[in-house]
Amino acid sequence: MKEMFIRFNKNDSVYELSTYEGFLKITRDDEIIHIQFANVNSQRLKDLGLKSMNDIAGNISEYIDLCEKMQMYKGISFESDEWERQTKIHVKIKYSSQDGELGYYKCQIDSIQGNMRGFHGDRLIEEKYSPFVEEPSDNEPETTSGKPKFTMQQLVDHLNAENKIPVYDL
Repeated sequence: MKEMFIRFNKNDSVYELSTYEGFLKITRDDEIIHIQFANVNSQRLKDLGLKSMNDIAGNISEYIDLCEKMQMYKGISFESDEWERQTKIHVKIKYSSQDGELGYYKCQIDSIQGNMRGFHGDRLIEEKYSPFVEEPSDNEPETTSGKPKFTMQQLVDHLNAENKIPVYDL
């Protein structure tokens, strides 16, 4: 499920930098500390401090230190937008800026042509992207969606909090 990966030891931890389908992921001891696009072309993302894979390759250790210090990455989600003749897959990555302001950065990452009647884009997301960007969960409770259950108030609070974060199209 990885196109490329580098694994090394640093400060008594095992770090791994891996890429897949245009994403770059950094883990420490099998826990995700950062996810971004492998090629950073947007000035908004560069302003946050993100670098492209070619820039990172020169000094991976320094970039990992930056990601751990700034803790920019806050989460990732995928959406499918089904039309009559195609399904578009979008990704939203949540980052915090140096001043602590949260923002979603959204762009289209995939498109499937053809008559999609009965096709569910969520299935493509689950099969193609989710295994790379999600941490293996051994201790989480089992639900039909694979995600922990919310109480009604937790769900309302979560949805209201997410609606206040700006979304930037890339």
